[in-house]
Amino acid sequence: MVCTAAGASYLAPLQELVLSRAGLARVCADWTHHMPALRRLDLSHNRIAELQFADLKIQRTVANAEVELSYNPLHVVRCSREDYELARDEPVPQQSAKIIMDSRLECTCREYWLALALREGRLPGFEPRCAAAADPAGRALLHRPLQKLILINKNLIK
Repeated sequence: MVCTAAGASYLAPLQELVLSRAGLARVCADWTHHMPALRRLDLSHNRIAELQFADLKIQRTVANAEVELSYNPLHVVRCSREDYELARDEPVPQQSAKIIMDSRLECTCREYWLALALREGRLPGFEPRCAAAADPAGRALLHRPLQKLILINKNLIK
């Protein structure tokens, strides 16, 4: 787990953090709050299978950053309606982090709000692709038809 401690001012000047092969399974939402100068975060070769929308906060706070997530079993990015609405109310980032990942998302109804955020440019630099089971063409979630994401859960949009 990557979490920062309150009052961790010693992290402020940190520009690169390599946590590759650290056995991490989760990232905490506050991981960038105390590292405003962070430009490169290497989380490759870990056990991160799921991210929360808040975990991508670097997209909106640090310009020209790179987050390496390759070689993780990442298959889900949870984004609720509330996450989407909060992101929609923020200004669209002019510069953004590049998220590097080689795994593909499930692209089920759970990714509906994430797909909307991507279509509106709320996460530039993040271009997740769909797993073959969900989309044999392996298209980016951005290009997956929204109606395919809402067929299972009729209560998703209220």
